[in-house]
Amino acid sequence: MPRPFRVFWLNGGGVLYSGTVKTEIGKVVLKPGREKSVRNRHPWVFSGAIQRGEGQDDLVRVVSSQGEYLATGTLNRRSQITVRLLTWDASEEVDGAFWRRRLERAISGRARVAADPATSAYRLVHAEADGLPGLIVDRYGPWLVMQCLTTGMAQRREEIATLLAELLSPAGIYGRDDADVRLKEGLALETGRVLGEEPPDRVEVVEHGHHFLVDVKRGHKTGFYLDQRENRQRAAAYCAGRETLNAFAYTGAFGVYAGRAGARSVVNVDTSAEALPCALKPAEALISTLTPSAVQSLAAFRLTSLALSSLIPSLFMVSLLPF
Repeated sequence: MPRPFRVFWLNGGGVLYSGTVKTEIGKVVLKPGREKSVRNRHPWVFSGAIQRGEGQDDLVRVVSSQGEYLATGTLNRRSQITVRLLTWDASEEVDGAFWRRRLERAISGRARVAADPATSAYRLVHAEADGLPGLIVDRYGPWLVMQCLTTGMAQRREEIATLLAELLSPAGIYGRDDADVRLKEGLALETGRVLGEEPPDRVEVVEHGHHFLVDVKRGHKTGFYLDQRENRQRAAAYCAGRETLNAFAYTGAFGVYAGRAGARSVVNVDTSAEALPCALKPAEALISTLTPSAVQSLAAFRLTSLALSSLIPSLFMVSLLPF
């Protein structure tokens, strides 16, 4: 039977043993006077603060120039953010139990949103804010979309995905590791199924009772700007009876909120033609509530939009007139 993980400290570094498997923990020594940000729990160590690094690009103990333990994190010499810190507790082992605890804490923190029947799309894991640097996990109904934006997380993608599947039982987990920031980490850009079933091209979700289509495979970020959920609700409070322009609209979510709040008119403008299929369905749901004269006004505006598009080929506009 494999032995439980044990730690032996060697001159500020360490060795992890699990059965017959041994993993060396490297060491990063900071320059004199550069430990303040680490002591203040900043989760990044920049290359300019480092005197020297020892070991492979994986788990490292960060120590002061005097050899005092400061934190444990993951090392990537190819990145200007050379160490991403995970824990400031010398006794806390970064093993499978560690990742499970961090994920459970993040999921628990979103329990209120998860229990809301009017919302089925939200961020489950928000990287450094959840003590998981470089990891994004978003929920879209029965699907999870994850991004591993740092080498430390990319090395553990399958382990993290397996834990997510155990904790949440999603229909499937899809990887959106195509953010340009991965290039700064020396990582390739890729997408694809990680575990379970592959999601459809369009996933329908609900947010505060508003329905949207999300392209989780090719859309911006992981498919939708989930971090703007509360801002959409706040902005809608100012839109009743107003003519509303939603610029850089993507799939028009702010416009849908504005329309439902009673805006007199809504115009969504964006340059991403790929977003148009996802933008039209929620717009058409609002259009179905309009009077015949309003639909005529909408048709006239669409003709105007076509004229504008001939002058600016990359422009598309979706309009809801009037409410």
